[in-house]
Amino acid sequence: MRFSTTQPFSTKEWSGISPSDIDMLHARSILEDRIDLTSSTLVRLAAIFSILMNETHHSSGIPTDEIQNASPIKTYEMMSTGQARGWCGNYAVMFYLFANAADITTRLVDIAGKFGRLKLTGHYVCECWIPEHATWCFVDPQGWPM
Repeated sequence: MRFSTTQPFSTKEWSGISPSDIDMLHARSILEDRIDLTSSTLVRLAAIFSILMNETHHSSGIPTDEIQNASPIKTYEMMSTGQARGWCGNYAVMFYLFANAADITTRLVDIAGKFGRLKLTGHYVCECWIPEHATWCFVDPQGWPM
């Protein structure tokens, strides 16, 4: 992720993924026939969440080294076909890719911390920029009922 104390970066630059990235182009081609890419941000966001969760809800579980090292599009392909299982991080990188492919500025967020003396290991989620409301929207891609 780009960071500077002297130069401000645009919201789009904070997402950290190039529009010409090969995974981004592949994800966009998958979405083109399935959602209206001209609809409002919230409509696109809900459609992407629904598509990904309906296709991967059966894939929650302990990931293999192969899925942990896979690209975001390969993660989607493996989890949507039942070839692999994944944790929150796997779901988050898939959602991150598809949301950005639909022109929804999205960033990955790692939540970790302490609860008293107990150290929490963390949980990956996404935040999506909703320009119509000028705010970030918290999205938990693994928040689908299992």
